[in-house]
Amino acid sequence: MDNKVMKLALIAPTPPDISAFGVRSLSAFLRQQGVQVTTIFLPGGVEQTRYNRRFVYRYPEPLLEQVKARVSGADLIGVSLMTNYYDRAVQITESLRPLRIPIIWGGIHPTVKPDESLEHADMVCIGEGEEALFEVLEHVRMDRHPAGVGNIWCRENGTIVRNAPRPLGKTLDRYPFADYSGRHDFITNLEKNELVSLSADMLRRLLPHEPTPQGEFLPSYKILTARGCPYQCSFCAIQMLKQLYGEEKFHRTRSIDHVMEELKYIKGKFPFIGIINIFDDIFLARPLEDILDFARRYKEDIGLPFECQVSAGTLTEKKLDVLVGAGLIFVEMGIQAASEASRNLYCRKETDDTVLRAATLLHHYRDRMLPPCYHVILDNPWETTEQTLETFDLLTCLPGPFWMKKASLVCYPGTPLYQRARSEGMLRDEKAEIYRKHLHTPSASYPNLLIHLVEPPRFPRSLLRMLRRPSVVKILDRRGLQSFYGLFLRLIAIGRLFGKGLGALLRGDVKRIKRYLWRTR
Repeated sequence: MDNKVMKLALIAPTPPDISAFGVRSLSAFLRQQGVQVTTIFLPGGVEQTRYNRRFVYRYPEPLLEQVKARVSGADLIGVSLMTNYYDRAVQITESLRPLRIPIIWGGIHPTVKPDESLEHADMVCIGEGEEALFEVLEHVRMDRHPAGVGNIWCRENGTIVRNAPRPLGKTLDRYPFADYSGRHDFITNLEKNELVSLSADMLRRLLPHEPTPQGEFLPSYKILTARGCPYQCSFCAIQMLKQLYGEEKFHRTRSIDHVMEELKYIKGKFPFIGIINIFDDIFLARPLEDILDFARRYKEDIGLPFECQVSAGTLTEKKLDVLVGAGLIFVEMGIQAASEASRNLYCRKETDDTVLRAATLLHHYRDRMLPPCYHVILDNPWETTEQTLETFDLLTCLPGPFWMKKASLVCYPGTPLYQRARSEGMLRDEKAEIYRKHLHTPSASYPNLLIHLVEPPRFPRSLLRMLRRPSVVKILDRRGLQSFYGLFLRLIAIGRLFGKGLGALLRGDVKRIKRYLWRTR
């Protein structure tokens, strides 16, 4: 038996936030199996280069040479990616080809587009990858072709081998915590565009700094307590993933014991962390008993302020009350749209009354929590102007203050909306219209402008009602005015950014300004 230590390099093209749940989960599991893992995080912005008026980021060649040097001794190289990072993954893969080391792609994009991914990678992992990747490494060590490994697609004698998915792990507690050990971890220093060790100090600078109700900005740690989602939203690939695993239960939660163990470990290892961000799609989908248990133990053992994502249908007074008592200071809630037609399209069943009830409940705790964030989807090609304005009408009824995350609808591969857009001939250039489309840059239309005006500093309600009048909408909702609306929206964004910067200066928080400038280089 060959006792040679297997060496794996995992590369994650990421946004400035380097939580990278998939890579960290794989690294933790494989290190537990005795594999020597090198992880490389390559954060990069989206603003620096454009292709066909779409967003494309390219890593500097000297940086890629440093990456090549770090992975040169590996037995296998893994690249984890989402659709928006496809171009980066291609660039990374092409730069590493001279090493003649097998390259495997994994993540949601290779799972939903395995054939396309095999145009660049030697192998593709569909679905969850812990056991599959370990088995591939064993095949590589024994110089065997991985043609029979579950979850793995590859080529053999010029033919694509499409292996079936392996069974899901029934309990998530069998997997170790996300890997923040710092061993053989490297990251781009955005100030110098060079690869450096991911030290605790570097991690402290890179972690998102979130506000507290007291006006502090503290480093936050993101944790996933579940995999999958109980919902069936058509703009998400969750339906495809559930079909991939058939009768198996795809939405699984970790036990509260397991979650608490991770949080205690992280709090001890990184005492500078001041906020916990529970990043599950819908944390409150857990039963009430879980929420009560979590709240009691979190308050006793962790005691840090925390954030989570909720849905209007799962938010109840009892759950919210115990969580606020345990330290909940901020929530994000998906509204998406208000018209019945759009909700049906998105497979979202909330009504206006459900959303208003949830927003009113959150408003009740306004003295103990930060203003909530509501998610809305704009630029829906199947939505009329009037249907978009129904979302505006709902937002103007919600008690303030609140703020919004406004997404431009992207029909990502693997989603029902992608299939519909393709069948209706709406996609002419998928890479330009999907892969290179910036999710958080809605178009400059009149309805979108009105929705922007609902956010603080909110325009007077009387003015908003006047701008919403059908006669005014008919005059101002014109393509010829989009350039003007674009300029106006940029001025609003600059004004809000200036306001935040001025607030930071008045508080003496110069570090926040420096951190913002460093992260957006």
